[in-house]
Amino acid sequence: MEFRADARPQHRLPIGQALRTAAVPSAIWLAVFAVVLIALPGWAWRAKVEVRQEEGILLVGLIGMWRYAWYLTHATRSFFYSRFVYPPMRQTAYVQRNPFPERCYFLMPSYYEDPGVMARSMRALAREVGMLPQVKVTVVASLGSDEEEQLVRQLLGATPGGERVKLVCLRQSQGKRKAMADALRVIAQLRARDIAYVSDRDRAYSDVVVFMDGDTEMAPGTLGQVLPFLKAYPKLGAVTTDELGRIYGASGVVRAWFALKFIKRHSVMKSLSLSRKVLTLTGRFSAFRADAVLSEEMATHLENDGVSDWRYGRIKFLMGDDKSTWYVLIKNGWEMLYLPDVVVYSLETRTDPFFKLSKSLMLRWNGNTLRTNARALALGPKRIGAFTWWAVLDQRISMWTTLLAPTTMIMLILFVTPWFAAFYAAWIILIRLFQIWTLVLQGHRMRILDLPLQVFDQWFGSYYKVIASFYLGRQSWGKAKGKTTSQGNLPWSRRWAPALQTVAAFATFILFVGLLSGVFKSPNLIDAPRVFGQALDQFQRRFSAAADRTAAAADRGLDATAQAAAAPFDGLN
Repeated sequence: MEFRADARPQHRLPIGQALRTAAVPSAIWLAVFAVVLIALPGWAWRAKVEVRQEEGILLVGLIGMWRYAWYLTHATRSFFYSRFVYPPMRQTAYVQRNPFPERCYFLMPSYYEDPGVMARSMRALAREVGMLPQVKVTVVASLGSDEEEQLVRQLLGATPGGERVKLVCLRQSQGKRKAMADALRVIAQLRARDIAYVSDRDRAYSDVVVFMDGDTEMAPGTLGQVLPFLKAYPKLGAVTTDELGRIYGASGVVRAWFALKFIKRHSVMKSLSLSRKVLTLTGRFSAFRADAVLSEEMATHLENDGVSDWRYGRIKFLMGDDKSTWYVLIKNGWEMLYLPDVVVYSLETRTDPFFKLSKSLMLRWNGNTLRTNARALALGPKRIGAFTWWAVLDQRISMWTTLLAPTTMIMLILFVTPWFAAFYAAWIILIRLFQIWTLVLQGHRMRILDLPLQVFDQWFGSYYKVIASFYLGRQSWGKAKGKTTSQGNLPWSRRWAPALQTVAAFATFILFVGLLSGVFKSPNLIDAPRVFGQALDQFQRRFSAAADRTAAAADRGLDATAQAAAAPFDGLN
């Protein structure tokens, strides 16, 4: 299905308008909340109070409160960054005497992209270049075919501003990462030639390399807003922007889910930027300082990045290039910034059903995260900052803590009283409404589907993150699918290890939650010797009584062997 120009873009709303969109969905969910509580009988409340007195339930509640506090921390930091920190930084960047760099290079991988998508992307690029005053722009495009190159040249030539673009085309035949590494080396050679003169080297520190996918459309003014930051702040290695969807062929549920994902990303990225770090430099659109990215270290990382795993051996990354560039920058001490008022559009055609699409994307995103964040943790909080380090650590533990409360409630519903379903439903409505309202205050258009989608995103996202943590070797991505290690070449112990680990992990988690909530009763190990002694004495007394009965039966000449043999065990069950 070809991408259509009438695919409506998502957008942020002014706060007043966002609040108005939230009125009706909030009223509906609050009405449901009230009906649920009113319908509960009095004895259900008494049962709930009795269970709440259990120490394990209180601990589950404390862990839940910690999760909510972490969510609120991000929301508070996000508000502080966007209201008090970012505006003066933006002002400093824009009031420079000469805010633009000498040169701007684009690294653009594209592999048999839809012509409609390519048209929107290239026309936006030409328009943005035409708005820049005296900046030399070079685009190094890694394309899939001669036809794709011809289309790019035709689009740039036919759009005002495109005549200022120097286009260098490469062929992509060994995957996206190899193509990006080769393009980066070409850009390094072009820049070395451009700054051959000594007088030009002094001004080259502000040169910029933009990583942009072929299915990205820049909003008007994007380059004019982005480039001044890298010139104003010498320690800044990269900046990334807000991302919104222009999605064609998707259902209303898919559109609502993407909108919720984008606004949550928007909030967390602002929070992280308060520490001058982010957790990813999206390949959709990120601008790098040339000196931070034009190195053989970066090119090698893009081409050959991977991790070692005892189950799969060496896992070479097929995707997740944004995690590789991020790691090199954070390891080398560069600062990073998120620009919340600069927007690029993700041009997508999504025709898969919601559950199939969400599962594949969750496994892909979570797999990329888990394959790469262990090495970031190894850098330590002193190297990357305490808050950033803790945010990376939280990516690994939140998948379990998020599942703790729903698993506990399921057990209480099954083993204590079904009325806990109503209590938990009321709690979910209340707390998720609060979470969504923190997003509404950042310009999110609230929909009636947002609340169940928020629950789905948290619970099933955590579930699939656990699955991904044991299947790190599995990678799939749109136009390139594969496994870094063939399952058939591994010994049976390694082939079955991920499945066994997954089952063991979930079984241990369920046992832990059951013991914590009091649904499962743990044995009292301190009293075990006394209990065992009492059972042994009882067995001896019954055995002696049975022996006496057997002797008496023999004196009477009765054949009671079978009856006497079974007698010692009477009543033991």
